[in-house]
Amino acid sequence: MTTKRFKIIIDGKSVVVQNGQTILDVAKKNKIDIPALCYHPDLKARANCRICVVEIKGVRGLKTACSTEVSPGMKIITNSPKVKRARKINLELIFAQHEEECSDCIWNFNCHLAKLADEYKVKTTRFAERKSKRPVYQFGPSLIFDTRKCIDCRNCVDICQQQGIDFLKVKKRGDHIEIVPSQDKRTDCIYCGQCLTHCPVGAMEAVGEFEDVERPLKQTNKIVIAQFAPAIRTSIGEEFGISLGTPITQKLSAGIRQLGFDKVFDVSVGADFTTMEEAKELIDRIKNKQKLPMFTSCSPGWVKFLEHMYPEYLENLSTCKSPQQMFGALAKTYYAEKRGIDPAKIVSVSIMPCTAKKFEANRPEMRDSGFQDVDMGLTTRE
Repeated sequence: MTTKRFKIIIDGKSVVVQNGQTILDVAKKNKIDIPALCYHPDLKARANCRICVVEIKGVRGLKTACSTEVSPGMKIITNSPKVKRARKINLELIFAQHEEECSDCIWNFNCHLAKLADEYKVKTTRFAERKSKRPVYQFGPSLIFDTRKCIDCRNCVDICQQQGIDFLKVKKRGDHIEIVPSQDKRTDCIYCGQCLTHCPVGAMEAVGEFEDVERPLKQTNKIVIAQFAPAIRTSIGEEFGISLGTPITQKLSAGIRQLGFDKVFDVSVGADFTTMEEAKELIDRIKNKQKLPMFTSCSPGWVKFLEHMYPEYLENLSTCKSPQQMFGALAKTYYAEKRGIDPAKIVSVSIMPCTAKKFEANRPEMRDSGFQDVDMGLTTRE
């Protein structure tokens, strides 16, 4: 029978651990810092970056903390000279396959890789650049994949497969590994942005539209309105050091106005209309014995997923627009009429937590009024 709880020694400290935990799990729980670049709790550890290596007494060679499970009596050293030297070399090798564009990176100098380079006194140019001629891919109007920055951790591939999309693929092996988009026409990117969320080095990023927004803000003949999603009220606060989960609706609205927007709206308005319309549609379907069950059409990534992976269920989708698009349409029809504004002068900008919203705003059917419902979509980062 396997022991469920036992003791190990980590950096001279005796700790009680549980069978099945990794060294990295134990270190995190005991506030012992082990750097881990490619590790993500959503994914199975691949130990590709090898930054989390540690020394284990009586065991030959260094072991990766993210993938090595603890065992009874184990004695671990996380910061020996041997460990530090290995981490430094591994970081220098990673920089050989990561083209630095720090001033224009989505991490905006809050980069874990850069912090590790500083901590371990890494010479970032020790090894020759390997990827300067690699391609940059753009996935629709939503995502950009700069393979010159990719460190081959495979997080993006794993999360794409985990969601059943399988759009990102591994090409070649060993030193010549490449991450590439699938050539299979039966699959496509759904623009969910999970690859971006799980990329540790900024190789994945949203298509930037914030510079496009600056132009109409400077034009006196334009009425620029913003709508922001409920999630933005709290998530954007994290970038300003505000406690997690703290709503900052008033601060956010004031900040958007300070940027030059003429009006600021809450997407909850559009959500109310979508809820009412979807409920009405569901009642009609039940009464008239139409296609059931009915799935919501609020998420553009979900809609795209069905379109490419399960088109046989498209008739089950609600025909209603999402809250973003519902409000965008109302802004250029009902609101414009009530305010006496020429809808051609309205520039509608959404601020969303989802990169798929950029794709949704650009769908050709999202212009029933004769105008594009939402002209530009920004992510929380933008």
